[in-house]
Amino acid sequence: MKQFLLTITLTLTAAITTFGQKGFDFFSFDDTTGLKCLYIDTIVYSQNIWQIGKPQKTIFTYAYSVPNAIVTDTLNSYPINDTSSFIIAHIVHYPEGNSGNTIVGRYFVNSDTLSDYGTIAYSLNNGQWINLDTVTPAWWTPDLPVLTGNSNGWKDFHFCFWDGVIHNGDTLRYRFMFYSDNIQTNKDGLMFDDLYFDDISEGIEEPCCNLISSKAFPNPAYDNLNVGFENKNNSTYKLALLDNMGKIVKTLPDIKSNTVKVNIKELSSGIYYYKLTNTFDKKYAIGRFLKQ
Repeated sequence: MKQFLLTITLTLTAAITTFGQKGFDFFSFDDTTGLKCLYIDTIVYSQNIWQIGKPQKTIFTYAYSVPNAIVTDTLNSYPINDTSSFIIAHIVHYPEGNSGNTIVGRYFVNSDTLSDYGTIAYSLNNGQWINLDTVTPAWWTPDLPVLTGNSNGWKDFHFCFWDGVIHNGDTLRYRFMFYSDNIQTNKDGLMFDDLYFDDISEGIEEPCCNLISSKAFPNPAYDNLNVGFENKNNSTYKLALLDNMGKIVKTLPDIKSNTVKVNIKELSSGIYYYKLTNTFDKKYAIGRFLKQ
């Protein structure tokens, strides 16, 4: 099978100046839309091993949202003495007030515990890098990723923080690093999928903080879309469909099952997102689908 590989080598300045149309950003790595704000740093780290593509390794054999994820090499074990980095730039969009910023995603790790590991940090307007595990979370208990050892499958993570100096229109950069020591372990490393960045504003609605699993099918979809999600207690959810600019194009309230069917025949072809929210239990889900 021909290997699909995409490595972005744009300058970061160019990456962020053409970006920031919608208030949230979602990356499933399955198309090039939005990847202009993703930067795989091959200047500082000339041997950078982050790649976007289909995982075809010993342990890493599938993305969370098939076919692609961002992986420490889609084919090979990670090397010794490695330092690799990719950066995602997010333009802050507060419709009203300034309450916080959130990062959500999925990860899969297979590495030598503690010796080989990943980190996530943020930087405001090209300022200093601040590791998320040193930041006091806002509102709720975070679910930070454990980016070393063996996760034994895909895991969710979420983190919300508040920094009083962040304002509407600022640029938040998120840096994802991977490090290895001088001992070869022949392990697969680290990969991420379905990364979601959003800004939470005062006066809009109380934020939902607990990510639940969900899946849109069929994907691509034609006339009808199904969204399945965790809802063991038949709680009430609201579904919103958003276009690629973040505009809500359809809503469905009072969903109490674990699957909802939506007629999307009237929507134009293109990329869309779904958001499920349960403000009472403070749970939510987000995903992407293609309308054909």
